[in-house]
Amino acid sequence: MWFSLTGALVPLLVSDAINFITNHINNGSKAPVTLYIAASAGEFIDGLRLYDFLKAIPNSVETVAYGYLDSTSLLAYLAGDKRIALPHALFDTYVGVFRMEPHEAPLSYHQGLLNMHKTIEEKMQQIIAEETGKTKKEIERVIHSENVFSAEQARDFGIVHLISDTLPVCAPPEPQEEPEEPVKN
Repeated sequence: MWFSLTGALVPLLVSDAINFITNHINNGSKAPVTLYIAASAGEFIDGLRLYDFLKAIPNSVETVAYGYLDSTSLLAYLAGDKRIALPHALFDTYVGVFRMEPHEAPLSYHQGLLNMHKTIEEKMQQIIAEETGKTKKEIERVIHSENVFSAEQARDFGIVHLISDTLPVCAPPEPQEEPEEPVKN
């Protein structure tokens, strides 16, 4: 089964992906999940939600990057057991921009939002470190310098496992062999 994430990684798109995959799994599918990703912008919390979901499902997960992935969609990409990128894919590792609304609120409210944003950033760094084999200190340095990796650089850094010139296509399910009828005399 496959699903494509394009455009902004927003709550509705993430919910659609989770519902689609859950439906297939609940209907008995043991097929690997292939997630094609070319997504920019969005909320870190949605990238984290999709990452957690994909890491917890019983099916194997293959993620395929094409075009541009920002740091939010990078979290979903890193959930892949097998991570493929097309040669021209770009991976942005910037620290997100966090909004503090409403503008007029008690200082304690803004302090709470700031703490939440710091926690999300630390979780993002932890996930990238775990999935790439890098230290949190290395990840912190990279995301604060706002690097954009080419597919080759992302492979060398541990984000990408394989660079491919073609998109992997999900093969149709193999036909199930019918059990042979016992021979009757």
